[in-house]
Order: sequence, then structure tokens, then C-alpha cells
Amino acid sequence: MLFLVALSFPLLLPPPAAVGDPPPLFAKLAFAEAREKARANSRFLLVDFTASWCAPCRKMDRETWIDPRVVAWVEREALAIQVDLD
Repeated sequence: MLFLVALSFPLLLPPPAAVGDPPPLFAKLAFAEAREKARANSRFLLVDFTASWCAPCRKMDRETWIDPRVVAWVEREALAIQVDLD
């Protein structure tokens, strides 16, 4: 029964939303370039993997990645990029 529920669950989801620009927190850099830049500046590299069909990803874009406390920490300690898995 669990197997059937797991297979039918995606059918209950709304169609994927179009992906817009990433939140301003994220640098528009390729992974290799971001890795080198983070290393050169002695910062963490924060990589957010995202997809248009991922509801939690959209929620994080709307709420987490614009939270002033998160933005302040990233600006101080890290370089953030978003990688689209679509």
C-alpha cells in the first residue's frame, strides 16, 4: 500500500511553477568560478540545488533566502550560488 501511495503522490502536486531569477543573495557564477572566488576570499561556498518542480525550494526562495539574518550571515561568511537541476 505504501508503494502505491508513493507512486500516486506526484500526481496530486500542482504543475511546476516557472522559475524566475534567483533571490539576490545568490551570485550569478558557474560552480568552478564560485569555488575559486570563495577559496580566494577564505569564505564558505554555499550551494543551493533547486528545481522548478521542488515546492520546498520555491518556499526557501520566498522565505529563507531573503531573510535579513540569512542574508547578513552569507554576506559576512560565504559566497552563495544556486544550481538549477532542471
